[in-house]
Amino acid sequence: MPPYTEAGRTMFLGGLLDPEAHPGIDFILASVKIDYLKEMHYPGTVEVGTRMFRDGAAVATAVSVNIFLDTETRQTAPISEDIRAVLEADSMQAGR
Repeated sequence: MPPYTEAGRTMFLGGLLDPEAHPGIDFILASVKIDYLKEMHYPGTVEVGTRMFRDGAAVATAVSVNIFLDTETRQTAPISEDIRAVLEADSMQAGR
């Protein structure tokens, strides 16, 4: 399951970082927690995005802490307002 959640996380966040709009910014994973809700077997087919489903039912939830990083200084970088707006528009992010 971790490869699925990691693929979803990197595709989601990577899709938010436009190299032209956010030059020199990348993200790193600081922590991840996965809760398994249903049985599942490898190999198998799952839908992965910011949520994970199989046959229309949630099979796992994951919470990750991601840090935006200045690739030149290797120091943390603030989340740009456009990325913050996308993240805050997701109803699953309410209260975070």
